[in-house]
Amino acid sequence: MRTLLIHRRLGARRGVSEMMAAMILILITLGVAGAVTAYFLTSNSRNTTSIIQAEKYLAYQAGEIVRVVFYENTSQSTLFLVEDVGNLPIQVSACYQEFAGSVPCTLTTPPPNENPVTVMLPGQLYALTVNTPNPLGVVIETQQNVLIQLTEDYAPSSGTPEYAFGTQSYQGQSYLGMTVVAFPISQLNNNYVNCGSPYDTQGYTAVAYVYFQNPHPTVSIVTDDGMEVFYAVAGSNSWNSVFNGAAWHGQGATEYQQTLNVEPNKEYEIVVQWFNECGPGMSALQITNSQLASSFSVTAWLWTSSSYPSYSSVAANPPAVPQGATVEANGAW
Repeated sequence: MRTLLIHRRLGARRGVSEMMAAMILILITLGVAGAVTAYFLTSNSRNTTSIIQAEKYLAYQAGEIVRVVFYENTSQSTLFLVEDVGNLPIQVSACYQEFAGSVPCTLTTPPPNENPVTVMLPGQLYALTVNTPNPLGVVIETQQNVLIQLTEDYAPSSGTPEYAFGTQSYQGQSYLGMTVVAFPISQLNNNYVNCGSPYDTQGYTAVAYVYFQNPHPTVSIVTDDGMEVFYAVAGSNSWNSVFNGAAWHGQGATEYQQTLNVEPNKEYEIVVQWFNECGPGMSALQITNSQLASSFSVTAWLWTSSSYPSYSSVAANPPAVPQGATVEANGAW
């Protein structure tokens, strides 16, 4: 698990080519930028309706959500055209890059009329110039200590931009456009789980109902530490494990993917179990060709032993909080 080293104020902005400025101006003038944003805002654009759409409500509770509409890198810097799509103004306090630490960055109004600004307002487009020629793994930190990842650290096999949730100090492999916010909302040391008594592990159990539009949907997860997804025909109580425990162990952010065999247009129950042993953690879930039939019912729980719930105990009764866990909070996505 890696944590992000914080500190470095915003730096000076590099120049933007005339062609780049013209391109962005055309995008804005023709309204294409809005269409591109809408493209990212709907999974149907890629024939994918994602389970994670429900999880996005948690990010909206934090209120700080950014979409990357366009970006271009030069030999000295990378320019991002970004939009505040949350419900709160966002003040950028620092920029970071995977494996490089803090990097100078400057926020302005979009070209060609580039005026420095300190706050992004909901529904508005902005230009963020980051002083790095490498566009991968760029993260911004806000005044509310939320980390928002603008570009992926690597290319996930699913290739679909989505959100993920983790502790506020988390930095790890991610999806493009991922927003990292605290989940579960914890009483433990500001969403950072300490190693040692009385609690060593926290997790959540999330249950929802879903319809599949294709007999072979793909389930993708990224998790730190452990995660499992179970599914069953609604009311049958005959559970199937997606990853068969392969992701149920301590690890840095790791991606897993599996294809299911299901009956289209039949209601299924979906259960997600997740835990984080110590320190930063995150979880991301995506299921292709699916449509939620309900919101997720979520229970955050704490684990007091020096380990974490065994996979066999979780698989024995997937919709239940692991036996021996202490319920911390209940909610919905």
